[in-house]
Amino acid sequence: MILEKHNATSKDAIKYPSPICKMEFVINLAREALANGELPIAAAVFHGEKLISSAYTTERADKRWLVHAEQKALMDADTKMLSLKTRTELELYTNLEPCLMCLGMAISSFIGTINFSLEAPDDGAIDFYEVVFGGTNKKVMRLSEMPINPDFPISDNMKDWVAYAEIILRGTVFHFSDAQPDTITNGIISLMTRFDTIEALMETYDKLLDGGAALMEPAPQSYAKMFTWVRDKFGIDWQLICE
Repeated sequence: MILEKHNATSKDAIKYPSPICKMEFVINLAREALANGELPIAAAVFHGEKLISSAYTTERADKRWLVHAEQKALMDADTKMLSLKTRTELELYTNLEPCLMCLGMAISSFIGTINFSLEAPDDGAIDFYEVVFGGTNKKVMRLSEMPINPDFPISDNMKDWVAYAEIILRGTVFHFSDAQPDTITNGIISLMTRFDTIEALMETYDKLLDGGAALMEPAPQSYAKMFTWVRDKFGIDWQLICE
């Protein structure tokens, strides 16, 4: 990929003439994030061929959860005092499908176009729960890694889908697989996990609440020192209890 440069010492002078060049920049930034011990998620905002802002997720370095790559890049772009017309001409590039929070921020920022290279499939959920619950023994098999069966061909857009995955969360083995994009969760089933301390419960609650919603705010109950009910960003309901 060739980037046209007017001045190699000035980042503002670098031009990104095509969508491929812009996505390549984001993917390289995600590689930098991974090398620094972060999740390999990066984002950048462009106006035409010019880079306006860029960032990668820094949850581990900042010890915070609301530091998504898209969020940081959008907030940086917001400080540039751009006109409404210019904002509608901006393009957001990210190497992973934005979560609902970041998508809402992009819409509120009047971003004209959103581009991502990968949908956020089931392995996004697996990574999320691994962090939230300190998961162990994670195993992931994609459809492209399964034995070839000519009677059931796999389309190119499904090759990266998770065929089977498992991970141990708080002593229990959980199994995952990707569903069709139009699958709707209904909240009929919820999962309950118990904690020895209120502090541990609240720490997990705060993590699950990232991109999710509280169905029942944390509060002492007659049957527990603390109880809460939260629906995470993947539509899964969790009941957290400290007895």
